[in-house]
Amino acid sequence: LLKCADRQHHVLVSAFISNTQDVQANKLFTKASVVRLPNGEIQNTNNTLLAQKDLWNILEKYKDASVDKGKSFITYPNFLKAKEEVCLKAKYIFVYLLHLFNFIYLTYSLSPRRYFTATIFAKLCHGERFSRVNILSFFNYVMKTVWLQQTRIGISLYDAHGDGYLREGDLENYISELIPSLCKLNGVDDAFRTFYVCTAVRKFLFFLDPLRAGRVRICDILACGFLDNILELREASTTQARLEENWFSLESAKRVYASYLRLDTDQNGMLSRKELAGYNNGSLTDAFLDRVFQECLTYEGEMDYKVYLDFVLAMENRGEPQSIAYIFRIVDLGGQGRLCVKTVEYYLNSLLESLGDGPDTPRTCDIINEIFDMVRPKDPDYITLDDLLKSGKGDTVLGILTDIQCFMLYENREALAAGIQPDIFDRSAFETNKENAFAIRIKKASEILTDEEIKNIFTILNKYTIPSSSSDESYISYPLFIQAKQQTSFVNANLPFSRFFSPIAFAKLSKTDKFSLMKLSDFYAYVIKMTWLYRTRVELSKYDAVGKGYLIEYELEHYLKSQLPFLNQIKDIERWFIPYYLCTVSRRFFFFLDPIRVGRVRICDVMASGLLESFFALGYKTKIKSENDYFTLSSVKRVYDNYVKLDINKDGSLSRNELSRMSTGMGHLSKFFIDFFFATHPSRNGVIDYRTYMDLVLALENRESTQSIRYLFNAFDIAGHGKLKISMIEDIFNESDRESGSKEFLNFYSFVYDKFKIKDPEYITLNELLNS
Repeated sequence: LLKCADRQHHVLVSAFISNTQDVQANKLFTKASVVRLPNGEIQNTNNTLLAQKDLWNILEKYKDASVDKGKSFITYPNFLKAKEEVCLKAKYIFVYLLHLFNFIYLTYSLSPRRYFTATIFAKLCHGERFSRVNILSFFNYVMKTVWLQQTRIGISLYDAHGDGYLREGDLENYISELIPSLCKLNGVDDAFRTFYVCTAVRKFLFFLDPLRAGRVRICDILACGFLDNILELREASTTQARLEENWFSLESAKRVYASYLRLDTDQNGMLSRKELAGYNNGSLTDAFLDRVFQECLTYEGEMDYKVYLDFVLAMENRGEPQSIAYIFRIVDLGGQGRLCVKTVEYYLNSLLESLGDGPDTPRTCDIINEIFDMVRPKDPDYITLDDLLKSGKGDTVLGILTDIQCFMLYENREALAAGIQPDIFDRSAFETNKENAFAIRIKKASEILTDEEIKNIFTILNKYTIPSSSSDESYISYPLFIQAKQQTSFVNANLPFSRFFSPIAFAKLSKTDKFSLMKLSDFYAYVIKMTWLYRTRVELSKYDAVGKGYLIEYELEHYLKSQLPFLNQIKDIERWFIPYYLCTVSRRFFFFLDPIRVGRVRICDVMASGLLESFFALGYKTKIKSENDYFTLSSVKRVYDNYVKLDINKDGSLSRNELSRMSTGMGHLSKFFIDFFFATHPSRNGVIDYRTYMDLVLALENRESTQSIRYLFNAFDIAGHGKLKISMIEDIFNESDRESGSKEFLNFYSFVYDKFKIKDPEYITLNELLNS
């Protein structure tokens, strides 16, 4: 930026830039344009007004006679005397610029007066009891200021647009030309040079360009302190420990790049979701990984090295405001700038699913309460980014929601304070536990009675039966039952059948007989049923990867798929339709057996629900004619065909407008419900997938069940407090017709008030609905 007396100089400069094709002339113009200070005087700070030794000698000359703890001070009167002597020694320099508007002569003065001001003296003497300034502090201030001016001029040479900003390409050029001057980077080879420059530049852009505008201010580069870290690489005495902590060191860049190559198992230069799951020993939760690939820029579902660098910077600097904002943007499901209770619960469910079920596993509601108590948000219903930043606990909260190791460290913070190292989540140990659990399940499988063994047991039992005079049934008394057990145990000593010959089993099966005798046929049916249940449980346990007695949806679908060849009524299923059939069937299990949406179902609940019996009933050769049976092929196809009809855009998902066309048998869904449904249920880019649609269908087709009431209630309960405002319900009634809606609402409210016995006239709670 040149200052000329002629008002038309700006026009001449613009014409020069736009018309010239001379590269050297452009470089010369750039150098001339940056040699300017705010007061309008062009100064060349590369030529020092005084040698460092001269400045120090003058300060020593006027220092105070008293010395405090080895430190030398200067009073304000002597400070002014030193100022005058320094100004007398200042030199006048002439700069001659050629090949720029023919020629220009510029005379300027390197004025040291701006360092010797009352303002600077007052700032440096703040807190000193005699209002003096430490001459070493003042000397360092002058040297630092001169260095900043020199650095500013050096960086401005790369400001191609002359607007005080550096773009990514400008920063890459600056770092590239700076490398030869850094002795700690002498070992960088040409092949790795590009990756080093990229690694260094990403830190500037990540922390200094929070709005992702693609540029950073030069003044921010000077103020951030990153240049100090880079200049550490000029010192040969920099220790290895400091180099490992310095992001700009060659060791740090190679460490990050090596981790990228380690994760890239298919060696295509990009990271998929499955590959990124191995980051930090696989401690990131599945829910967070899903959101990373939804929010971050990817190429055909994979992330490149620059996006990975941003991710690493956020993970390694969790306490920085930029990192908190980066992670918050990822975990914010609705993109509304806040985390409601449902969102926090969603991430905690994913976390606890990875930890498995155990006696020390905390409850979701307890962790939610602890997080909200920790943050103390302005609005108790949700947490905003400002709440996280003001609380000073943003890194802890986001770490708990996204990383298993961070959660474990937080849970064991008392042990850490006491010097005890807690157990840290390790993916390799996790896989070892899986193998051990599988070995135990194989052992259990060997304990299942075969049909031949069951036949042998009943051959012995027949010897102790009491024939009935009135029927063909055979009975057995309890003493004979015990004798048969002893003989069976002697003949089949290795068989675990004692659980069948228990007093409780005999009491249950003989309670209807007046003589307390047990029918042999009832006991036979009991043994067959229990053996089948035990065999099925062992089969299900083979798909329990964690070995905690739970199945996630993927594992349940694999088990159901393995049973399809044995189902006579499903043999005609087309290959392309199998995934949709399995998804539809498994959603029924999860809808009714996982009401709090943890993402897993207990194997014992699967066995006790009766759903498996309905599923295995498809193995009978006689076809089930009822269309209401959920597991029949015709029933599943009916649901899928309805989904396809609603999907007008043919993109495999449903938008708000498409879902509004859904018919429930009682009319179409209300606009209010659809708005609330999309606000409270996970949706990608404002659309829902087939699984979410299936849950809605199950809720609407089974309205009387507790799970459906809870599901539909939660769709309206945006805040997640377990209660609905009466005023909101009134708005829903008034949606179609305000006059008739008000009358219907009054009738509804009087019915609700009497029937549900609500305590608060302004709210209806979920418990009141369920108890009614």
